[in-house]
Amino acid sequence: MQQIVDNNLIDTSFTLPIVGMTCAACVSHVGEALERIPEVERAVVNLATEKATVHIPSGHIQKELLKSTVQDAGYQLGFESITLSIEGMTCAACVSHVESSLLKLEGVEEAYVNLATETAKVQYIPGLESISSIRLAITNSGYSSSYIEKEELGYGSTDRSQKRIIQQAVVSLLGAGFIMLGMVPNLGSALPFQNEYLSFVIATIVQFWAGRQFYTSSWNAARHRTTNMNTLIAVGTSTAYLYSTFAVLGKIFGLNDAFPETYFSTSCAIIGMVLLGRYLESKSRRRATDSIKLLLDMAPKTANIIKGTDIKIVPVDNLVIGDVVIIKPGEKIPVDGSVVEGFSEVDESTLTGESIPRIKEIGDPVFTSTVNGTGNIKVITESLSDNTVYSKIVSLIEDTQASKAPIQRIADRLASLLVPAILIVAALTFLTWIIVGPDPTYSYATIAAVAVLVIACPCAMGLATPIAIMVGSGRGAENGILYRDALAIETLQKVDSVVFDKTGTLTKGQPKVTGINSHSSYSANEILEYAAAVEKNSEHIIAKAIVTECESRKIVPVDVSEFRSSPGLGTSGVLNEKAILVGNKIFLRSAGVEVPDTLNSADLGEVHVSIDGSYSGSIFFSDTIRDDA
Repeated sequence: MQQIVDNNLIDTSFTLPIVGMTCAACVSHVGEALERIPEVERAVVNLATEKATVHIPSGHIQKELLKSTVQDAGYQLGFESITLSIEGMTCAACVSHVESSLLKLEGVEEAYVNLATETAKVQYIPGLESISSIRLAITNSGYSSSYIEKEELGYGSTDRSQKRIIQQAVVSLLGAGFIMLGMVPNLGSALPFQNEYLSFVIATIVQFWAGRQFYTSSWNAARHRTTNMNTLIAVGTSTAYLYSTFAVLGKIFGLNDAFPETYFSTSCAIIGMVLLGRYLESKSRRRATDSIKLLLDMAPKTANIIKGTDIKIVPVDNLVIGDVVIIKPGEKIPVDGSVVEGFSEVDESTLTGESIPRIKEIGDPVFTSTVNGTGNIKVITESLSDNTVYSKIVSLIEDTQASKAPIQRIADRLASLLVPAILIVAALTFLTWIIVGPDPTYSYATIAAVAVLVIACPCAMGLATPIAIMVGSGRGAENGILYRDALAIETLQKVDSVVFDKTGTLTKGQPKVTGINSHSSYSANEILEYAAAVEKNSEHIIAKAIVTECESRKIVPVDVSEFRSSPGLGTSGVLNEKAILVGNKIFLRSAGVEVPDTLNSADLGEVHVSIDGSYSGSIFFSDTIRDDA
């Protein structure tokens, strides 16, 4: 394995991202500042790419010197973010060790390690660090890592590892159960498990097959002069197993008084329970990240792209800025962009929470995962799939789940100190029982020490808070609530008042008719009947409300002819040779109908009805507050 000789040294030639340059003078300023460093032969700065290529013949320079030089010149080094999957972490102490190893790298700005998702999000400066150097630092801290794509985020243990863990847990617990059956009075003498040699065989299989992972992890930690939860489990179960082994050997050589009892069942039960707990933890992690998977699945995977006179279906990831896509009625919009042709209404409730569709015409922006209404529109791509508003919302949820609340940072720091402290307390407990304990002293001392090692494991310290954050942010996303970070969730418990700047996120999205005003000889029911006859052919949310109100009044809408829909304006049709118009003021006025200017409503909205060329009345709507709002 390659070893890092000096992490502060960099390659002979490298490229740094520079943030803040705006003109040629900035380029000159940065270049001159870098070339004043004695080790730098030359620096080539490019304003277009916002990067500086630095040549160092010796290949030896302090990274911190480069950072301070750029900052002293009035600029900043840009950074990139990556997410790595970390294997082998079991407790908050592991989190602390990985984070400290990453933060020791000069080119790493921030590192957030999440035990619940088994991931590390690292912000680093390209040129000063690379993905390989970051992964090498993780390897040198005793853990393994791999780069994961966005769609793979947040899923921790694989199905195969989950299956292996539960198999080992079941075998361990069954082994402990079989051994303990031999201890039952009157029953044990009739069973072969009373034979301590057979118990030794069962415990040995469990200890070094099911418990192998504890030894591997604790050894890797010891090699790097650290400890973790696996250290406690390995030491505790090994103590019980070795004591019992000596007891079996003592009976062979006639030394029963030194080790009168065996505790093979104890070591098996501890391994089994810990593995069962890890399996349940893994299941909880996957459930907590279902919200991310659900959001990712909601985004369209393909788009209808216009190539000349042809329309081709291509993966969204293959689109480039400037591509024109066509969105048919009822389809999800696959890109962020602007309408270049067509007219429609778009349901943006997935982004805004507002149930009423918004009118979209040429020049208006549209967003990924919103739903097109009744019109065909052509959209020019302005943001790619990884830079859309929707993807940023998903990233915000991922960042929240990966962030740490202040209380979690305290827990991680304490856990790194708690493991060695527990080892010391266990050793003192053992010695105390040896010195002042009753006979058999070794037996009592062993059980007491093992109890301290196992019961005091800090596994819950590392998992409780991150899983709570994952569940909270996931459930929030399902209900349209986004948290900026874990601190916001922790602070929320102190909130006693919430102010909303709009009501669309609080209502059911099912408007109802609240009133009908007649401005003609037609009654309210007649106006409703004419309106429903036209609107029953429309899928608009307001149209459905009119039809529903008509049905609640036992009025059966009749069929109209020559039905037409004008997205964002209204609908029209002919009934009994009378032209019926239902829509907003602009729609009616464009058809020559005089609509009074004084009409308005404080409710959700209103539509106006014209019968046979004359203004007849208006229908008002409002939405109801959700029960869980």
